[in-house]
Amino acid sequence: MADEERALTIYDALDKEAVKEAITNLLRGKTPIKYIKERDARGGGKVKYVETYYVVDQLNKLFGFRWNFEVLDEKSNDIEVIVKGRLTAYGGDEHSIVKEQFGQVDRLKGVPLGDQKKAATSDCLKKCASLFGIALDIYWGKELEYFSTEAAEEDIDYTSSEAARAFGKFLSGKHIAVSRALQILGVKSLAEIQDYKIAYETIKKELEK
Repeated sequence: MADEERALTIYDALDKEAVKEAITNLLRGKTPIKYIKERDARGGGKVKYVETYYVVDQLNKLFGFRWNFEVLDEKSNDIEVIVKGRLTAYGGDEHSIVKEQFGQVDRLKGVPLGDQKKAATSDCLKKCASLFGIALDIYWGKELEYFSTEAAEEDIDYTSSEAARAFGKFLSGKHIAVSRALQILGVKSLAEIQDYKIAYETIKKELEK
C-alpha cells in the first residue's frame, strides 16, 4: 500500500515535541518538578511521588500506546493490600519488554476495599514503570532542587505557596534564621516576598560572600 494510502494510527496523533520531551526526561533521569507531589510518609516526614496519570501519559508517549498492564496476583488482609503486576511494552519492531513488580497500600478504616485495591494496582504500575526509568529519580529519593538551573527551564510559578514552602526548606537546610533572611532581603516579613526565586538567589549570593 502506498504511503499516502496508509491508514493513520493513534501514534500519528501524538505531539512529536511531547514525545521528544518524554524521551529526553527519561534519558536525563529527571522528572519535571511540576509533576512531583509530596505527601506524609509512614512513620513521619514527607515522601515525593508522581500521580498515576503522569506515568500513563509517559508510557503512551514513549511507546506510542503500545503497552499493556495486567495484575498477576492480589492479596489483602487487615493490614495491607498487595498487588503483583506485569507491564509489557512493545518497540517499533513489536519486540516486547516485560517488567514485573509489587505494589502495596495500607488498609484504612472507612475506605472501601475496592478503592484500596485500585490504589495498590496504581502503585504497582508506577513501580513497574520505574524499571523502564520513568520517575526513577523519585524512587531513588534524590533531593528536589526547586530553584535549580534545570528547574528554571520549566514553567514554575515562583510566587506560589509551593515556592514559599520550597524557600522555607532552603532556609531550614542552610540553618538560616528567618530574621536573618528578612534582614538580607530588606523586608519585614515573608509575606512581602513577591518572587521566591529572586529571594533564593539573593540569599545564596549573600552566603557565597
